[in-house]
Amino acid sequence: MKRLSHWLAIAAAISLIVVGYTILAPSRLPRLWQIKRQIQALETQNQLLSQQIEQLATEIELLSGDSEASLKHLEKVVRKELRFVGEGETLVLFDAPTKRASQ
Repeated sequence: MKRLSHWLAIAAAISLIVVGYTILAPSRLPRLWQIKRQIQALETQNQLLSQQIEQLATEIELLSGDSEASLKHLEKVVRKELRFVGEGETLVLFDAPTKRASQ
């Protein structure tokens, strides 16, 4: 019985050494940390892209819809990007000041 427990202790010690080496081997643990950092970076990037997709989906809905909010948003975009002049508005253009030639 004493001899059996002695062999079990040796087997357990060898098992611990093998498992410890496998986990803490020089190439394993740093690689695991690197992979975890990459996963975190990708999850952050995924969240940002998801937010961007939601914003774009909202804008698509506003630009393609027939609701009053959609029409107001479309007019706002057209005025800003295409410099649209609305009905009943007057466009006033000014000449850019010119530099006089020095005499």
